[in-house]
Amino acid sequence: MVKAQPVKVVYVHHCATYGGPCRSLGLLLPFLMAKGVEPHIICPEGGAANYYRKYTSNVYIVDVKPLAVVQTIVGYSNAPLLFFRALFRSQFSSEIKNIIKKINPAIVHCNELGLLNVAKVSKNLGIPVIMHARTMHNKNYPRLNRYVINKIKRYANHVICISGSIGNFLSNIPQKSIIYNPVENIPNLENVPEKNNKVVLFLSLAAFRKSKGVYEMIEAAEQLIHDERIKIKIAGKVNLYERSKLTSKQKLLEFLGVLNFKEAEHFQNLIRTKNLKNIELLGHVNNIDSLLKNCDVMLAPMRLNSPPRSVCEAGLYEMPSILSMEDKVEDVIENNVNGLLIDEQAPDQLVEAILKLVNDSSLRKRLGKEARKRFIKVNNPEYISNQVHNIYNSLIKSS
Repeated sequence: MVKAQPVKVVYVHHCATYGGPCRSLGLLLPFLMAKGVEPHIICPEGGAANYYRKYTSNVYIVDVKPLAVVQTIVGYSNAPLLFFRALFRSQFSSEIKNIIKKINPAIVHCNELGLLNVAKVSKNLGIPVIMHARTMHNKNYPRLNRYVINKIKRYANHVICISGSIGNFLSNIPQKSIIYNPVENIPNLENVPEKNNKVVLFLSLAAFRKSKGVYEMIEAAEQLIHDERIKIKIAGKVNLYERSKLTSKQKLLEFLGVLNFKEAEHFQNLIRTKNLKNIELLGHVNNIDSLLKNCDVMLAPMRLNSPPRSVCEAGLYEMPSILSMEDKVEDVIENNVNGLLIDEQAPDQLVEAILKLVNDSSLRKRLGKEARKRFIKVNNPEYISNQVHNIYNSLIKSS
């Protein structure tokens, strides 16, 4: 029996640093490789490249400039500046084109939606293109968004959306599917300690930024300061603002509006001056699992109009989430089924939701069990790899 030839797939990753999109792709690679996919990774040198080298030696390093992501992103200021800067840089695609031609893959899979130049180059080479939509676009820039969507319609054969929220935003794109992000492991709950119902621990796993809902958590904590049953833990690196110690790159990111180093200092001052002893700042935490085992509810009162990975990771530990969204697409968190949905920038609603879960332990447990049941299936890496592989096969057959 003749062994089937491996299917070459080029994965283009835009960012040098290791992060969520990088990890999400990496978790799928072993399962896709077992199905006959031969991965080839194009990315800048850095933590992401080192991570991908754990799975394959086929890692091709390019300068970061040709991997500019042309799209608006919720939570970033100076969106037009970043958009047109990326659009300019995206013109320099010869290096990527030459690498793709040399590999001669069956499919090019862009690990972020805004890699329009990569999609265009691949399409012109006659190679089917998949684009992974991982970030929500900023609604405040409809013309820029229309430009991106029109280019996607032209160059992408299929778009994978990581949530119904993103699928809803990309409603004008017909060739798409919703496939959720994988989680690293499905925890065994046999050794999880019994929760203390006298104190309910609310956990936030997000950057210490306004877009992640820090203002809302501070305002809610102020209203709930006298309720000794409620404690809020915020995990994530907190940078003190010292201008003299910022690197040139950090100063540039601050100027562009990508990072705001003064935010963290402002939030810490608010917590200190309001004497909010019901908030604990944990800083960077290496062992997230130990936190999830011991907390009760995930707090995600964000301003991103889409659910973060943390609500899925929490749900696997039978932790319900309180999630804020502008457009309440209920595919990840379904209100009163596996969590609670509230409006964005609504601290009073956050307080109401917190009290609802504190006052009703049976509701908390029911929502948590439903969350685990849902995420165990749809966020399982093997299940997700099957969905992605089916798309590959469909595109190859039709090309």
